[in-house]
Amino acid sequence: MKRFVNKLFIPFTFCLILYSSAFAQLPTVEINKAQEIKFLESSPDNVKKIFSDYPFSTPDFISTENAVISIDYSTGNCSDKDEEWDVPKGKVISMGIDLRTPVSLKDLRIDLSKFVKEKVYNDYRSAFLYHNKAAGIAYSVYKGKVGRIIFIPAKENYSSLCNNEKVRQFYYSNKSWFYEKLKQRQYIKWHLRSYANVTDLILSTIEITADCSVKNLSEIQDCSYSKTINVETKGGSDDPTDVLTYEYEVSGGRIVGSGANVIWDLSGAKAGTYKIAAGINNGCGICGRIMTKTVVVKDCLNCSQK
Repeated sequence: MKRFVNKLFIPFTFCLILYSSAFAQLPTVEINKAQEIKFLESSPDNVKKIFSDYPFSTPDFISTENAVISIDYSTGNCSDKDEEWDVPKGKVISMGIDLRTPVSLKDLRIDLSKFVKEKVYNDYRSAFLYHNKAAGIAYSVYKGKVGRIIFIPAKENYSSLCNNEKVRQFYYSNKSWFYEKLKQRQYIKWHLRSYANVTDLILSTIEITADCSVKNLSEIQDCSYSKTINVETKGGSDDPTDVLTYEYEVSGGRIVGSGANVIWDLSGAKAGTYKIAAGINNGCGICGRIMTKTVVVKDCLNCSQK
């Protein structure tokens, strides 16, 4: 297969610069992180590194307090009917940001005259897709609010399209190109998905004392010997029929047990600050809101023998 010489790829920041006013009300931390991803260039390792601070994250699925970010990668095979880009396997080809709290179109303050507006479902009269093929950006809108933002490589990257006439015609000539592409990948069904959200994360204590080095505990003065914390997670799913699985990530120690009530064992932990994150999986992964709490492990200053 003839490989086209790639131009300098336009990074994700192209869309953000073009529509910078649109993001005034969006989760800024997630958006800033997403700007580091470059289409047709960034790898899963790059993405994992960029979002390393977020619990429950994988290279293709990042769950945060404010959004869910999903990422698709190239297969590296232009003969594949679902592959459009002549780039090596494992390069970012699209990204979707689901907003946990939809944002009003008025709050986005963008010029929608630059977008093509299409109805999404006949049975959802208020569901629309606004897309701009040249910029590589689309908004999924339901009842006047944006729930999902989708990004793909912009027009400047078309030199890297697969040498396939159907692919090229689809990209160059099809007015409903963005809609049909997203429908194939089911990106526009954000408003049909149920979410399982954590509403509260309760810890029995937020401060414990590190272990002393003295072997005989009866000879230690004024130190707490309890190194475990009771954890209670409250929350649920939008769909009461969902089967829920509670998941935890900790920066130190280990989780004992399963379900909404577990024990966080910090035995042997050194003095410092430790985090616990809780999420609820209702079958779509940790799609709903997560919650994070912090615990301080203090030095035992009275570890001297009597």
